[in-house]
Amino acid sequence: MDRRYNIFQRAYETMTELSNTPLPFEQISNMSDREIMFLKKTIGMMANYLDSIGFEFKGLSQEILTFIDEEIEQRGQSNSLLN
Repeated sequence: MDRRYNIFQRAYETMTELSNTPLPFEQISNMSDREIMFLKKTIGMMANYLDSIGFEFKGLSQEILTFIDEEIEQRGQSNSLLN
């Protein structure tokens, strides 16, 4: 049995589980802008990596990234109102 396949399969399963579990609104709103951008980039890189090794994950990652993009946009609008 190829051990690398098991690692990749588990990574795919973990990312699938994460995409099916909504991020808690409270935790996202308590994160700094820098932390949110880091989270977004990390999820994007993980999705690209899994997609490059043959797992269909890009569509699932878009669901997660859409929520993060909405939070970033909302913060941008509230910052522009404060200025």
